[in-house]
Order: sequence, then structure tokens, then C-alpha cells
Amino acid sequence: MRGNYPTIAKGIGKLTPQMWDRLMDALRFYEQKSFQLEIKKPEARQYPLRPPSPIVLLSITDAVEVAAGWRWTYGWSEMVLDAGVLELKQEGRMHNADGYGRAINPEEQANVQGSVSGYGIPASNGLATATPQPLASGSIVPAVLLRDVTDEVLRPVLMPATNPLTIACVQP
Repeated sequence: MRGNYPTIAKGIGKLTPQMWDRLMDALRFYEQKSFQLEIKKPEARQYPLRPPSPIVLLSITDAVEVAAGWRWTYGWSEMVLDAGVLELKQEGRMHNADGYGRAINPEEQANVQGSVSGYGIPASNGLATATPQPLASGSIVPAVLLRDVTDEVLRPVLMPATNPLTIACVQP
């Protein structure tokens, strides 16, 4: 044994004595010097937990209504906060480029023609005069990037993004 690490004189298949020595060298390095690598990258120690899906800030660029009505998919561009000012990210992500799809708004998922629901809106058919509008271009919304299992693109899911309503009042 070299140090506290065993040696072998005869190997089995691809596990030769030389390969074993390399494995023991790697183990020795890890046990003796890995703390030095952590010192060079302290952010790895400070923030060990990462969200399973990236959270991004988006600027809505356009809206396309889904056939079922009162639901839209949204074009988007990635935003950043720079010195307290929101601006488009240089070479940032955007829809329909590099495997990113159009954004969806989960607040709209229950909407159907003639029935509106959403954050702060009771689901009701009695809101016949209330028509939800798409999120306006230029709206800035946080989103989670999720992989769409249907078409294998990363698609932002907006959170929380409440649609504006147009309501007509009935005259007596």
C-alpha cells in the first residue's frame, strides 16, 4: 500500500494495476486537495441549491390567440436588471430561437369563450360583458423555463400575469 491506499499486483480486464494507481491518485487528490478548489469558487459553497428550472425576466413582444379563445401564446425577449434599470439582455434568449418556444400564461388556462377566470376573477358565465385582453407588448413578467414534452422546447411559463379586462356596462 502507498500511504493509506491499496495497490494491486494483478488486474482484471481493463482494471490494470496502472489504472488502479490512477484511480487511487484521483481519490488521494480529492481527499487531500479538493478544499482548495472550493476556495477558488466560493459561490459554489454559498449557493449550493439551484432551482430545477431557470427563472427569467421577460419582456412580452406580441400575443397570438390560441384557437380555444381567450388564451394566448406570447413572444418574448429576456430582460436583466442593470444598476436598478430593466433592459433587454445583451445576446439574451428570445422565443423561436435556440430551442425556446413561445410563453404561456397559466392564469389563462381556464378561460374559454364566454367564461373568464383568473387571479382575482371568480369563474363565472355571468361576466358576459368582460373580455380578457392579452398581456400588452412591453409588459415585464417573471417566468420559469420548462421543457415542453410535446415539442421538446424550453417554454416560459409566466408567473403571475393577470390579463386586463374590457368590461362593457349595460345601460338601464
